[in-house]
Amino acid sequence: MLRLSYDFASWLKVTATGGTDFYTDQRFRYRPINTYQSLNRKGDIREEVIRAREDNFDILASSNFKLTDDIKLSANLGASHQNRYLRMTGNSGNQFIVPNLFVINNTTTNSYIFDLIESKINSAYLSGQFSYKDYWFVDFSARNDWSSTLSKENNSFFYPSVSSSLVLSDAFKWQSDALSFAKIRASWAQAGSSGNPYQLTGAYSLNQYTHGGVPMASYTEIIPDPNLKNELTTSIEAGADLRFLKNRLSFSFTYYQAKTKNQILDVPIAPSSLYVKNRINAGEISNRGIEFVLGATPVKSESGFEWNTTFNYNRNRNKVESLYPGVESFLLATDRGINVVAEVGKPFGQLIGTQFAWIKDEQGNRLIDPTTGLPLRTAGRVETDLGNAQPDWLGGFANTVKYKGFNLYALVDIRQGGVIFSQSNREQIIYGTSTKTLEGRDGTYIAEGMVGQKDGSGNWTSTGTKNSKQVAAQDYWNMVASDKEVMVSEEMINDMSYIAMREISLSYSFPKKLMPHKLVSSLKLGVYGRNLFYFQRKTDGFSPEASAFNVNNSSIGIESTSLPMMRTFGINLTVGL
Repeated sequence: MLRLSYDFASWLKVTATGGTDFYTDQRFRYRPINTYQSLNRKGDIREEVIRAREDNFDILASSNFKLTDDIKLSANLGASHQNRYLRMTGNSGNQFIVPNLFVINNTTTNSYIFDLIESKINSAYLSGQFSYKDYWFVDFSARNDWSSTLSKENNSFFYPSVSSSLVLSDAFKWQSDALSFAKIRASWAQAGSSGNPYQLTGAYSLNQYTHGGVPMASYTEIIPDPNLKNELTTSIEAGADLRFLKNRLSFSFTYYQAKTKNQILDVPIAPSSLYVKNRINAGEISNRGIEFVLGATPVKSESGFEWNTTFNYNRNRNKVESLYPGVESFLLATDRGINVVAEVGKPFGQLIGTQFAWIKDEQGNRLIDPTTGLPLRTAGRVETDLGNAQPDWLGGFANTVKYKGFNLYALVDIRQGGVIFSQSNREQIIYGTSTKTLEGRDGTYIAEGMVGQKDGSGNWTSTGTKNSKQVAAQDYWNMVASDKEVMVSEEMINDMSYIAMREISLSYSFPKKLMPHKLVSSLKLGVYGRNLFYFQRKTDGFSPEASAFNVNNSSIGIESTSLPMMRTFGINLTVGL
């Protein structure tokens, strides 16, 4: 990154910055013959190279004015340009000819991989602050973006914000040993988003098939809308910041509401149209919640020993207010046995099972076939509401202990509530590699539930007697999941709650007299560990943070044979010149 700055006057400063971030990602994957997931179990291979670059250029003029002895104004006026580029090339092949020879040409069918994504955004923005006697502040901002992902008629969108804060302790001279600081604040803001590149037009994808020597291509399955508009989120926020006992105790509270409208959605349509979805602006989602941060310095001695602790809490409630007229449920993502949907009147991210379900009595107990001793399940596939992926609340507990250059830091990460559907659980049950399939392999497994019986209409009802019939564990787990497309969806649901020891670090800042050279102004040596262990974890055989790896929010609540969280340890050395 390159930054140039010049003071044209005591009240005017202009800064220009420019930088480029780029990377090359080379990937190689193969699955040998007899790999279950490959085509006809003949194996496959894929090799690709991804080259990505992001350019950012900004120019900013900053000024400060003292309008009166009590009123000050600071203002910023700027413009920016962002350019994004991604190119992917490679090859893939299916069905190996010679075993254990992992090259593209050793496959019966192979095809070329190509993708190109480019986008640009130009922006102009203004921000500033009025202050009165340094205890009342009014901040404002305005931004206009011109995005290449929207049409010329709609590519310009404007979003402003305004906020204000009042330091009560200064304005009304409330400072005391008990109350050190008090501030109230409120804000209103809008934020725009222009969506993904190439969403206005369809595109062709070439494949390995030809007709008369000419490669064949398939057209997009989505009907594009050339008149799409930007998404817009409007939010309000109010809160207070308080400090007590000479800043030894602090409390910060925030309440917020936000609504997002004009979302860019791909709505399913009738297959008779020769398309699968129609891309439109529709839908509205609301969010509201509270956040608070409680901080304290329980110990602070003259010898230099200091202990600071902070606890933060966040509770968000969202709701799908509306979708497209006549549409009450919208499919966000789908995987084997599970759909993630947005359903009007419910939180974003409802999980709907699409496979089999247990037959239960009115109390929710599974009914057991008295003849086989196995749970009864539906004759066909049914849709089952399995819960929501959103957490009830999130939190963090951080502690820092300082003493004579030593700094010990520990962070506990907390999530409570929300469910996740696990594809790993399905695979483990199918192949019998889950520890929960060990019980009863000698034929002594007893399925939990009530013994069932058929009534006069042929429907299963409960006898009121708890099941005690022993069966082979394999017979039971084959009822739960016998294949990737034959399972009881609810059995793959896990509680995403956890309390994790996210980080512990210890560092030492060397005193000035121990600096190795006069050019070195500071020197700090430290060790750290991250993702160390869980105090609480309710998921079976996988990290509860697994769905956080999905880059698309539509995939929240799905774990798909993810890798374990990496536990990392390191040493860092910080040198100041």
